Amino acid sequence: MIHLIGVDEVLKNMAVLGAPLSRKSPAGFDEIEFGFHDFLRDYQPDVPRSNILGSQIIDDREMEDKLTELYRTDALLNDREQSSLIGDPLEDGLREKRNNFLLTAIEEMKDKMPKNFYVFQMTIDSLFQRNSIGSGGGSTSNAVGVIWINSRNHWHKQDLTELLIHELTHNLVFIDELRYLHFRDYKLLQKKENYAKSAILNMNRPIDKVFHSIIVAVEVLIARRNYLSEPEKTHVHPPSGKMITQTLEAPDSLTSLENYKNLLTDRGQSLILKCREHIDIMIMQERKSA
Repeated sequence: MIHLIGVDEVLKNMAVLGAPLSRKSPAGFDEIEFGFHDFLRDYQPDVPRSNILGSQIIDDREMEDKLTELYRTDALLNDREQSSLIGDPLEDGLREKRNNFLLTAIEEMKDKMPKNFYVFQMTIDSLFQRNSIGSGGGSTSNAVGVIWINSRNHWHKQDLTELLIHELTHNLVFIDELRYLHFRDYKLLQKKENYAKSAILNMNRPIDKVFHSIIVAVEVLIARRNYLSEPEKTHVHPPSGKMITQTLEAPDSLTSLENYKNLLTDRGQSLILKCREHIDIMIMQERKSA
């Protein structure tokens, strides 16, 4: 979302959502952040949150357990049984090791992608570690501003940095949807005839998942090209060439649905169009460098 709509628009989303509670225009970035997180407390009162600026790595077992239960609660669409993936707490030694690894990835984002880091600190309230056999972490619309992390021993620093970009993007899409709405009727999204091919997993999924996957893939690809690098081995996302192909196919799969315009709002359609424009530019760059 940072490269699709720009940092200013991302911050405006936060300011607009936080404004009704503050009843005045925020005077600075700190007020935008406080106002936005006050909005989230009102919008999702069951989500435990910190009361300080910036992102916090949770080291409170009770808070971690509460966040875990929110991940285990089925969201509206749960096509791959995502709610069953999050597992048991980590042992103290492993938790410390993974928290240190997480800090190095956050520092890499700060050094190489300062705009992303800045938005990350304003948007993401809490990160917490939790075990899982089948997932490296995730975000949920049940807890906007929260990221679950389950890094693996074989991951490199860039793998985890990419995951942070991935999950930040999911949260920014959640936030944009709270302001604009991306879908006209969620009940229609659950119908198999409205499934489309996703950009990262490359499988048929409900179109809200496909929508998210396209935007996430574009942001990760831009991060690799402009700030990070093409990793020698990929553990979180596919190699860029493969991901470009899949991210090109996913919007086509989405827009080819007969009732596409009845499923996505104008805002949703415009974001998909922006994604397609970015992918077309990447393909042109690939051809020029070939």
